[in-house]
Amino acid sequence: MREALKDQKFKEKVQLIYKAAIIDEFQDTDPIQFDIFKTLFLKNEKILAFYLIGDPKQSIYSFRKADLYTYLEATKKIDEINYLDTNYRSTKPLIDSLNALLSKEFSKNWLKLPNIDDSLEYIPIKSGLGEDFDFQDDLAPIHFFISEASKVKKWPTDEMEIKNFTFIANEILSLKKNCQKFSNKNFAVLVKDRFQAQRLKNYFQKFSINSQTPRSSSLKNSICLNAMKEFIDACLHPNNLNKVKIALLGPFVQLNLQDLKNIDLQNFSKHLEKFHFLKSILNKKNLGEFFHHFFEISFENFSILENIAAKKDINFYLDCISLIELILAEKNLGQHNLLSFFKKLELLDQDDEKLKIFKNFEDGVHILTTFMSKGLEYDIVFALDLASKSRASFAQDLKEMDAEKMRQFYVAITRAKYRVYLPIAIDLKEKPILEGEYSAMEYFLAHILDTKDIVPKKNLLEKLKILKDKKLLSLSFVDFVKPSSFQDKEEDVDLSKPKDFSKKFESRYIYSFSSLTSTLDIKIEEKKQKSTLPKGLEVGEIFHKILENVFYKKSFQSDEILKIIQSLIKESVLESFEKEVFSIINNTLNAPLLGEDSFCLKDVEFNNFHPEVEFLFSWKKDYMMGFIDLVFEHQSKYYII
Repeated sequence: MREALKDQKFKEKVQLIYKAAIIDEFQDTDPIQFDIFKTLFLKNEKILAFYLIGDPKQSIYSFRKADLYTYLEATKKIDEINYLDTNYRSTKPLIDSLNALLSKEFSKNWLKLPNIDDSLEYIPIKSGLGEDFDFQDDLAPIHFFISEASKVKKWPTDEMEIKNFTFIANEILSLKKNCQKFSNKNFAVLVKDRFQAQRLKNYFQKFSINSQTPRSSSLKNSICLNAMKEFIDACLHPNNLNKVKIALLGPFVQLNLQDLKNIDLQNFSKHLEKFHFLKSILNKKNLGEFFHHFFEISFENFSILENIAAKKDINFYLDCISLIELILAEKNLGQHNLLSFFKKLELLDQDDEKLKIFKNFEDGVHILTTFMSKGLEYDIVFALDLASKSRASFAQDLKEMDAEKMRQFYVAITRAKYRVYLPIAIDLKEKPILEGEYSAMEYFLAHILDTKDIVPKKNLLEKLKILKDKKLLSLSFVDFVKPSSFQDKEEDVDLSKPKDFSKKFESRYIYSFSSLTSTLDIKIEEKKQKSTLPKGLEVGEIFHKILENVFYKKSFQSDEILKIIQSLIKESVLESFEKEVFSIINNTLNAPLLGEDSFCLKDVEFNNFHPEVEFLFSWKKDYMMGFIDLVFEHQSKYYII
């Protein structure tokens, strides 16, 4: 994009599209992105408004090239800077405790900026949430739970981790018992990584604490995406019986294949009428109304909504809702470009933010990383990951790496509504901590104590006592914590041994198509032509990749095909045969497929090509699987190459 903006006409055309620009989460911007924003908006006199919204204290994505210093540089170029000083997430007692803990007086210069030898200022915030809550215990809104050991390579140690797990489990069970307000989903535990998440999940199971690890999935992996595209395609082309039949067999209507084969003309006409009706709704350019009728319309006595519910697949239902929300959010979308929109979605990477779906529908304690928690909120948060030591990397600026841990610290401690629990792992030997190997908590404590590379227990407790005496924080040691005794005791049940059961099934095998064809005596008569091209497996694979890329990139333009060829034959045995390879590819695309007067591949619409289609067919008593190089539809017929 930055290169494209060097073209004055292109830049001006893009600038004409936008009258105003608002860039959210600006602290996660990288230098190249900001250069693009500057060129388009900051240097555009016709722009009516240009807003950058961000919190430098939450800049934690350096591994994605996010650059805090780009944010700071941008603030110098903006005419007016305003601060949002009211928090509507957390209660006033928690806000008061956070302000005290992070204040200049208590935690001087904790948000360091090593590259410019400076630090970010923490601005105290106000609470906009009038709600308060009585926990009926002696703990403050910020509670430190402390474990002790002599530091070893793995820090905190396995034993300390189990003690922390026990403490967290006890607190969850206690709060659920004493405060009817809370269920499992009101709690979050922030962990170091997926391995610690699984260990904690396994530990929770011992105490019958349901938990989940909320993960984002991608619409690209959902059958809903293709099913919706096929159904809308049938609505747009109700006279195309093949498209209508595909939609009827899909997951929204779920018509049985045999029933479809045996359907009489009268009933099939009724189905067609419904697709024509839905097309009339799309003609009105009202997608909201279309999806209203989409859920209500009935096939075979059941509405589409009833069919979705009958699947009993909550993931499929949520995927449908997310996809529809995505469609409705798209501007200027109508019947003329609806299928193109689906094509654009298919071309996106599965990790693209646009396709991500977060599914949190279970009543379980949420176990996730600080990175995943950003933007989320929970009633109670255990920021367990803050005690985890990180590994130093020679590829990173260690001082900047440690400074970013403070911003991770800030994100972690500001996810809670009522209370946040913070872990401290005390090294009894008080070994010096190397740059880049601090845990976020160690780095914070070492700097508020001004003890540089160690965290002396005595100094620490004296420092925390200042806020403890004001009841702004509380602390406890977990070394002698034992699993709670207030769990409901299960009744003893006599279990009888089940009867022995065995069932033998005849083995069936899946063979690859290529392995089967290699065993057959197939004779192919080929016209031998004189050619200087090299022969062999590598040559065949290169030609295969060239054609595959042509169909994926959807262009028969000679210059585009030539670019594909040049990229794939580079440093191969075909590198010096560019013209010959182009000639063969071009002839292949222009060759009549069914006789001299028939069509060629270039006559087929790009949307009708499906390269590399996987198949699984029954073969005798077994199965055969493989990939079809190319499947395409032309003039209502399907062809396989």
